[in-house]
Amino acid sequence: MACKNHPGECISIPDETEASLIPKCCTDLNATLLIGLLRWRIGMKRHEIQAFLRTKGITLSTGTISNRSLDFLLLFKQLHEAKTAEIKALIERKGGMILHMDGTHRSGGRVVFVLQEGHKGIVLDTDLIPSEAEEHVKPILSKFKKTYGSPLVIVRDMAKCLALCASNIFPDKPQQICQVHFTRNLEKDQVTEYHKRLKHSMVKHRLTPRLRALRNAGSGDSDIKKLQQRWVHIAVDYLLYPVEKQVKWISRPISYIVRYYRIEEVSNLVSRLIRCNASNYFVYKPLMELHTCLKDLLNDSEVFRHYHILDKTLEWLDELRDNLRISRKTNLKDSTPGDIDLEEVTRNIKAVLAKICDEGRELGGNIPSNCISDQ
Repeated sequence: MACKNHPGECISIPDETEASLIPKCCTDLNATLLIGLLRWRIGMKRHEIQAFLRTKGITLSTGTISNRSLDFLLLFKQLHEAKTAEIKALIERKGGMILHMDGTHRSGGRVVFVLQEGHKGIVLDTDLIPSEAEEHVKPILSKFKKTYGSPLVIVRDMAKCLALCASNIFPDKPQQICQVHFTRNLEKDQVTEYHKRLKHSMVKHRLTPRLRALRNAGSGDSDIKKLQQRWVHIAVDYLLYPVEKQVKWISRPISYIVRYYRIEEVSNLVSRLIRCNASNYFVYKPLMELHTCLKDLLNDSEVFRHYHILDKTLEWLDELRDNLRISRKTNLKDSTPGDIDLEEVTRNIKAVLAKICDEGRELGGNIPSNCISDQ
């Protein structure tokens, strides 16, 4: 366009379809979408995205890639909000929704609070809040209720503030504790302290440095000594593995009780080898040293007491977890619903809890006689 009084000056008004969606952004929108999908959908790192874009003739710094990744999230959020009516219609066609609410954060950091629909797994809303305190959660739930209505049931963790907020915003809706969070809380409360006690009692024997010394024991001058030296090396690696690799029950370490299991197993094999050697008038010193350090630990009554308590606790938790249909192998994800008889599951869980109470009292625990009826 040009002014008749100023023919030498022209201005250009771009078509609205060509206008930049992101102010002061020179990156093509298609490139921004590609970066966002690579970053958030596929999970590529910035330098990986940078290398990929170079193969397409696009050169961007890692800082620019970070900014475009965030721009993608903002655009995606706008798209999501524009589809609210369609999402709500989908939920209504399904007969309602199961609302999952949870927050995740790093230590000392802000909380990413998520509201997710349970049938299709659609993330309905998210927000970054300072904490899961009531004053931060209630506005999110109020906005959600205004947009999507009330859910059929609410699934949450065991945080009291979430229970209070859900009761205030959705007063007539039932709430269910997430089985995964429930199991993790049990693990935190029951496994961590007992494992710490077992660890402290076992560390006193300085088993790890003694085993490492045996791992480097020199080979003998005969074939039988070389063979047994190799066997000792393998046995030591087997005993060191749980602690070196930080074996966990679900999310909490149980390295030392796994080592204790292996010590019992290896000790029996060592004893058999020693008897076999003795019958042939043969002694292999590293094998005898391994036998000594293992027996020292197994004969420690304090170690055995802590081991026995933790072993029984894990037995109870495994039985309870199995009845809740939660698998450790799938990182605590719920199993496929299928045809589950909820009444049978309830009966089984009550039976497990009753068994825990009975055995706990037999072991000297201070457990009330009506512990199940109060559930």
